[in-house]
Amino acid sequence: MGKFEDQIKAAVSEYEVSYNANHWNKLKDQLPAAKATGGSMKYVAAAALVIGAAAITYFATQDETKSVSQPKQTIEQQETQSPSLPTIEPQVEEEQTPVVLEKQDHKPTTEVEKPTVTSAEKPAVKEEKSEEVVVEDQPIRKKVDPKTTGGLSLVINANTTQACQQDLIKFNAEVSEPATFLWNFGDGSSSELPNPVHRYKKAGKYAVSLEVTSIISGKSTKVFLDNPVHIQAKPIANFDHEIAPTKDFEQIVQLSTSAYNFQFASWQLDGKKFEGKQHKVALNKKGNYAVTLIVQNELGCYDTLVKNIYIANDYNLLAPNAFTPDNDGLNDVFLPKALENSSARYDLEIFDGSTGAMVHSSNQDNPGWNGLDRRTGVRADKGDYTWSIKLYKSNGEIEKFTGNLKLLSE
Repeated sequence: MGKFEDQIKAAVSEYEVSYNANHWNKLKDQLPAAKATGGSMKYVAAAALVIGAAAITYFATQDETKSVSQPKQTIEQQETQSPSLPTIEPQVEEEQTPVVLEKQDHKPTTEVEKPTVTSAEKPAVKEEKSEEVVVEDQPIRKKVDPKTTGGLSLVINANTTQACQQDLIKFNAEVSEPATFLWNFGDGSSSELPNPVHRYKKAGKYAVSLEVTSIISGKSTKVFLDNPVHIQAKPIANFDHEIAPTKDFEQIVQLSTSAYNFQFASWQLDGKKFEGKQHKVALNKKGNYAVTLIVQNELGCYDTLVKNIYIANDYNLLAPNAFTPDNDGLNDVFLPKALENSSARYDLEIFDGSTGAMVHSSNQDNPGWNGLDRRTGVRADKGDYTWSIKLYKSNGEIEKFTGNLKLLSE
């Protein structure tokens, strides 16, 4: 037999059809017609029945094979996809959430656009102030219930509720629709800007209000900040100066504050800084000196003042500008007065004004110049000379003084 015949035989031998009375009666009715057609039709029908049974068995076997493997693939796909299902559902909800809110509100909410300053952000503001400053920024924010404003969303802000006189304070209004503004700062001044700034000239507490009028509905709403703005009095800087008696070969200037309402004072002079309500400074050279005083009270408010101090003459050890070495007992020796009764160490040198040659040198052990030229041993010629003194101060510093001198005859 051929391969196809073998399959038909196997299918016929294995194929079983369950008994059904209706099928059997229908077959009996068809038998007379089959006899009438002749013997050939009988063989054809039998062959068709056998071939149909074999075909049914063949395809049923293939379907069973496919049906057995198909569920395995489905199960594997479900097991592979199941872990990702929990992450897909929340993503869909998050994407839909803003859409639902937008449809309900129809307006951008103030809280989303400009969130309230949290306590975690406040240290960044404190880092910008000096440690001595007591008055700190205390922002205030007030949100108005839209039910009281005809549906208009309104938030008003101030960057601080405590400040010093002349400090800059910033105010801000946030609205959900076009509107006009009228701020009242409580000191007689106002502004029509939505975000104005203001300086208070006098100390005190001020109630700040804002009147907002909707351009769409025409309805006006007036609200006040929950807390008044507290303005602290600032100190007033001032000082006096006095040229004190010389001490340790220095021309001393005494600085004293005459400020009002202050606790701390600091000075700046000639590139140096110092603190205290009073201070002494040496100003030995002629000229103008800019003195800066900064005073601050316990609340952190401060004031600054700059004054010029004029020194008319160089200190220069109180040296004379002429002498007459004629042995008459009057003005016979050149020596600065500051060194006459001093135990300080110094070196003195005298130079010819025309040639620059040194005509004298001495120190504290042989004080002054009596007019003799060290080169010749006789009295020097009358005329112009220059002098130089190197002074060794008690604090270890070395300071140099110079000047001009005339030698006069009788």
